[in-house]
Amino acid sequence: MAAPDSLLVGLGRAIRDGRDALGLSQEAVSHASGVHRNYIGGIERAERQPTITALARIAAALGLGLGELLARAEGQSRVSNMVRSGGQEKRPGSADTLRGRTQEVAPMPAVEASRPATGNRVAEARKRVGLTQPELAQRAGVGRSTIARIEAGRQSPAIEVAIALSRELGESVEALFGGER
Repeated sequence: MAAPDSLLVGLGRAIRDGRDALGLSQEAVSHASGVHRNYIGGIERAERQPTITALARIAAALGLGLGELLARAEGQSRVSNMVRSGGQEKRPGSADTLRGRTQEVAPMPAVEASRPATGNRVAEARKRVGLTQPELAQRAGVGRSTIARIEAGRQSPAIEVAIALSRELGESVEALFGGER
């Protein structure tokens, strides 16, 4: 088994730390978020590549905004990278490593209605910066069909893809995917 990506490790730690700070079990977070307890455990162990939709739901259950959860995860990731690289910070997730990092997800009732709105926000931001779907896909390191599925609300991006899209579109991850306008 390959070593987990440092961003996934940071994300798992951020979720576990948030849960522990509130005195919540995985089961309590599961109940509040509608995300299965085993899936939350897998994210905390960096065994699962969560979608942005699942992360938004978990963040809300922890009383955090999606952006705050991601900032905590990136902080954990940066520390982990610096430890592994002898004190020099290395950024995870180049375009090559992002390819194929999205996943089709089954509909989640609490957020299903927000998916088309999320796709619309991505499409609007893409058009505002003057990019075509193929151009955005190339810059984000994913296929054009991935961008099309995200914009159509048929796919929720994995966290690394959401971060890449946020960077390329000049919008916060929370503004694009967290339900805020």
